[in-house]
Amino acid sequence: MSLIAELQRRKVFKVAVAYGVVAWLVIQVASTIAPQLNLPEWAPRFITLLVLLGFPIALVLAWIFDRTPEGLKVEPATIGNKRMYAIAGVLAVLAFGWYFRASLPGNTPEVVSAPPAAHPRLAVLPLANFSPDPDNAFFADGLHDDILTALSRLQGVDLISRTTMQTFRGSPLTLSEIAQKIGATHVIEGSVRRDELRVRLTVQLIDAYTDDHLWAETFDRPLAEALMLQSTVANAIATTLKVAIAGGAATTPPTTVPAAYDLYLKARLTPNPDDQLKLLDSALLLDPQFSLARAARASAACELLWFDGTRVAELAPQARADIDRARQEQPGLPQIEVAEGVYTYRVLRDYPAALAIVDRVLAANGSDVEALGLRAFLLRRLGRADEALAATRRALELEPTNPNVMENFTELHAYYGRYREAIQAADATSATDTAGMLEAVELGRALARFDLTGELEPYLAWAASAAERNEEASLGVWWAQGPTRERLEYWPKRYEEWVKGPNGLVYPAALLVAIDADVLGEKAILDSALDEAERLYTALSPDLITMPEALPHHALYLALRGDTDAAVAEVERAIAEMPPSKDAVIALNIRLQSVYVLARAGAKDRAIEVLQSIVDYEPHPGQLQHPNPTLIYHDKLIRLQLGDDPRYQALMRQIETRFEKL
Repeated sequence: MSLIAELQRRKVFKVAVAYGVVAWLVIQVASTIAPQLNLPEWAPRFITLLVLLGFPIALVLAWIFDRTPEGLKVEPATIGNKRMYAIAGVLAVLAFGWYFRASLPGNTPEVVSAPPAAHPRLAVLPLANFSPDPDNAFFADGLHDDILTALSRLQGVDLISRTTMQTFRGSPLTLSEIAQKIGATHVIEGSVRRDELRVRLTVQLIDAYTDDHLWAETFDRPLAEALMLQSTVANAIATTLKVAIAGGAATTPPTTVPAAYDLYLKARLTPNPDDQLKLLDSALLLDPQFSLARAARASAACELLWFDGTRVAELAPQARADIDRARQEQPGLPQIEVAEGVYTYRVLRDYPAALAIVDRVLAANGSDVEALGLRAFLLRRLGRADEALAATRRALELEPTNPNVMENFTELHAYYGRYREAIQAADATSATDTAGMLEAVELGRALARFDLTGELEPYLAWAASAAERNEEASLGVWWAQGPTRERLEYWPKRYEEWVKGPNGLVYPAALLVAIDADVLGEKAILDSALDEAERLYTALSPDLITMPEALPHHALYLALRGDTDAAVAEVERAIAEMPPSKDAVIALNIRLQSVYVLARAGAKDRAIEVLQSIVDYEPHPGQLQHPNPTLIYHDKLIRLQLGDDPRYQALMRQIETRFEKL
């Protein structure tokens, strides 16, 4: 009988096929569940080796035994059959040879890569938290954030931001669907488990196009050594993608005190700058040499000052000292340069110098979305429209589902008169199902439509809807309605507050009461409000009152007091000290505010002149500054002062010619 016929008779071929099917299933299951169970990287390979070793054994057993009605019996001609042993030996050698050849460097099967792209786009999914203590959940998010920071220094790699990736936490979408949605070529996913003594991090890099696992590793470290995990992961990813790390891989941990690192991570995940400062203060008490926390504290202080000028004397010197000390302790730390840029922007307001610093940061790390955002608004301040818009588009590429980036994108396009593009971007966002996006861009769409068409009702509809969720948003409705009794009753709730806004701008909330009381003829309320405003102004640092952007508010206070000459002088000083070339945004706001102040102070000819300059503004090429006259068109306070003037009426007709229908 031939060998083939004998193999068929003994059912060796059937056993081989059945074994192959079962073996394939076992290997696939092992590869899938090993990362989820935090098994070591070698576990799937070990199972594969066992399966391969079992193959020749299964064939030998199929040759030796025959299944009969009486059970398994040994074939008489099997024992001592040299041909049988030779076949089994050849099969074993082939199995071993295939396995070890595939394991040697350079002999791995060629991976089918994604379609050619200009450069890799890397997305890092939120780390699954397997920590037994729920209070350690922050560590998974913090480590995810730190890994992103380390990966942001990969040269030639676009990194999708943390904010965008957090929107996919718990998403029912498959990995491939997520990658397609955000345009990623590679995805990192993993899990982290932390207890009191150790951290176990499992990470894998996946080709988003083929779903192949390009690299995977499980790191099991004592808690103190886990502070270097983000750098270890970044170095491994750089090696796999064959890219360099700007400045080289980190060689020392950011701190040697795990508790300080915990506080730093919590601060990174906290949106409120005031709360960030408290956490970072505590971290630096535990480790005064923690330079990374010191740079973060400087940035948080500068952000806080941008919205609260009353704390300049306290926080500005601290921010400067933090940056200088961090640079002495750890020169070359990228976060120090970011903090320096924020300080130069938010505190010194030296926009050209801040732009130079931000450009240096982006030269080393083109995926730094925070730096891109700063760059866009610095360019906006400098009136460089096309470059500012390009920066927001680049940030949107890296953060396609970040509500703040989309809001900035629509706001900036509307500010520069690109209304249709802003509306299209908002409409495209509305078509997505990403949580939190619609709320962030509704205002941008409403304002863009308002400026394009001049229609007030859609804006009022948005403001009324927002007011149901947030009482402060009702101010949008009241602004459009002008002074009303309802609004006058609301202001005293904030009577003793400061109104704080961008640029550290502050003015007494009592001044808002005074404006409405003046229009409505409530003399007693007007006098009381002005007395309260005087008390607050007296307690305020003179430096804040004399800032060009603050002068129109103080000038209005003077005009309502009856000191009209001083009011006009302060407005003229503000206009002279803040030309568009110095700060396009503030220059526009000053002129808008000055129209009403001048009119209320009796300088109506000058008010018309300033109003005319806003309506007739012609930007220089590459320095587009949209003056937004639509606000003036609907401003009822200005209309109350100038509505009877034929020159004002002619300017309103001139504005009307700009409106377009959607």
